[in-house]
Amino acid sequence: MQTVLDQYVNGTPEKGWSCWMLDKLDKATYVLVICAEIDYRRFRGHEEPGKGKGVDWEGLLITQEIDDQRSKTTKFVPVVFASDHQLFITEPLRSATSYSLNSEENYQVLFDFLIGRAGVEPGIVGVSGVKSRRKLKSLHIDSSASEGIQKEKFRFYVL
Repeated sequence: MQTVLDQYVNGTPEKGWSCWMLDKLDKATYVLVICAEIDYRRFRGHEEPGKGKGVDWEGLLITQEIDDQRSKTTKFVPVVFASDHQLFITEPLRSATSYSLNSEENYQVLFDFLIGRAGVEPGIVGVSGVKSRRKLKSLHIDSSASEGIQKEKFRFYVL
């Protein structure tokens, strides 16, 4: 598994940032989306003009891909660094499982997801035994209430 960050690029990519970003998104199996308050504000357009244009563009691309996939993608993985930062996950990503990286255990849960390993190893289920059914005893009651009324036989079952 290879990690690619824009910080690894010295200067501006030859094709420009927009094409570089699109190419990386196309090739990526997963994109970790770090969700912080400032990025959420920028994504929602609540930042002063001219600041955070990269977040605007990335947010647009992510939202568009989620829409194109009709929300059937696990490519974009929301990540926060504190549990109370869940509210900074952008609306298009809120239905995805998010990861709060505030402990070693939580880092391991994210890593397990990224490498396709479930948190719990499935065990052998075994063969279901066939349960025998109970037999019912029939209960016969003869009813003869009075003369002129025909005798009727009723059958009841007792569990």
